[in-house]
Amino acid sequence: MLIDLVEARLIEAGVPLALSPRLVAAHLAEGAPRMLRGWIAAEASGSPDELAAAICRAGKAAVAAMSQQSSTTICCKLDQTET
Repeated sequence: MLIDLVEARLIEAGVPLALSPRLVAAHLAEGAPRMLRGWIAAEASGSPDELAAAICRAGKAAVAAMSQQSSTTICCKLDQTET
């Protein structure tokens, strides 16, 4: 289900990816929960706000790495779809 939501967000943002949106969404959907589980298990420190910001930055960086445009352009497109 999370993969479906992330895939829809990537498509909505119009991000030109070098890989299929589904594959990129799968990567993102696996990464964020792993960071959260590590934080909950006290494997890493930081406030909830710091964790959320780090997850967001990591996701944007991953999308930029798998895109066909510059990371600045991609981050701007992703920022525009945030609610």
